[in-house]
Amino acid sequence: MNFLGTTDNQPLEFKVNGRRALRLEPTTNDVSHSNTVNVIGGSPMNFVTPGVYGATIAGGGGEYGGTSYTNRVTAGFGTVGGGLGNTSSGLSATVPGGNFNTAAGDYSFAAGNRAYANHQGSFVWADSQSADFTSTTNDQFAVRASGGVQFATNTSLFCGQQMRQMLNLWGTKYGIGVQGLTTYFRTDDTDANNGFSWYKGGVHSDTYADPGGGTELMHLTGKGLWVNTTFVSTSDRNAKQDFAAVDCRSVLDKVAQLPIQTWAYKADPKTKHLGPVAQDFHSAFGIGTDDKHIATVDESGVALAAIQGLNQKLEETLQEKETEITELKQRLEKMEQMMNQKNGGAK
Repeated sequence: MNFLGTTDNQPLEFKVNGRRALRLEPTTNDVSHSNTVNVIGGSPMNFVTPGVYGATIAGGGGEYGGTSYTNRVTAGFGTVGGGLGNTSSGLSATVPGGNFNTAAGDYSFAAGNRAYANHQGSFVWADSQSADFTSTTNDQFAVRASGGVQFATNTSLFCGQQMRQMLNLWGTKYGIGVQGLTTYFRTDDTDANNGFSWYKGGVHSDTYADPGGGTELMHLTGKGLWVNTTFVSTSDRNAKQDFAAVDCRSVLDKVAQLPIQTWAYKADPKTKHLGPVAQDFHSAFGIGTDDKHIATVDESGVALAAIQGLNQKLEETLQEKETEITELKQRLEKMEQMMNQKNGGAK
């Protein structure tokens, strides 16, 4: 059989201009991995740690800017594609290239510039910034992209079907997530002013409640909800059901008995408000979702019903007064007639 190679347990090297360009290292001294060969390409300074099997260094390494840089694999089945100063030290870990990257976790991946995939199954990509960027937990996808992240047109993002889906911002102080039947938004709770803003137009600003040249449409905090113009809620007849007549006089009587006080929210003790509490409101009228909240539509509905009840009461009172006046007029006319008859008889 014709072949180019060796028949003993010795490495085979290929040189270019007198320097090693490719080294093939057998691992037959390890019975469990007797069929593996370590492939070491690129700079002669690149190396695979003795006893490691199934390693690949495709190229790279060498001198750059007067400094020598080595690519290395120090764990089984690790891969370094090229670049400078890259290390694969986890089992089956990969560094495709770039500079000064380390894939230390088993089955990890590190690429770019100074990316450190230190945890099992982690994927770390770092941009051109001259700073380390490191994974923080197992099976993590970590990206440093100071120029932003862009997806092509018509790209969809699918996150699977389970509850634990979160986008954490500023650590975990702010975020967006999914829980049972709800998409939630979370904000820091260190101050009553912390909350949510909705802007139209403008650009990003780090300043609190600054629309960046745009217009603030809504602002929600522990102090309340502010709306730029009119707050509109659905009141279309076609969106409603279970209509029933209301005894407006009864509503008026209940409003008259409803405790009305001034008070302040504990989250905003400096601002005074006037009105009922939800417990009293719910007890009196039995409407709304619970006895902890008062919907604006219910509060205004009670007010309108009470006004109609008051109007009915005033109309009834006026009718009674008109009846009394009519009766008095009739009595007065009779008295005048009697007086006229008496005076006429005297003559």
